[in-house]
Amino acid sequence: MQYRRVQCWIVWQAKKHGFIVKFVNPSYSSVSCPKCNKKMREVSYRYFRCPSCGYENDRDVIAIMNLS
Repeated sequence: MQYRRVQCWIVWQAKKHGFIVKFVNPSYSSVSCPKCNKKMREVSYRYFRCPSCGYENDRDVIAIMNLS
């Protein structure tokens, strides 16, 4: 199935069940600190730390927190 068709199907299903779909730009979602919004630095493979507030976590967890 094409990406656009899957996207439309998800929106249709969400509306049918009373949900709202919001599209967001995923750029830099794994390198922005979810606590203070500063740029994070890579500590090791897949792991980032914020030099400003000290928050650190896996890049996928950081992206989920920023996109939710």
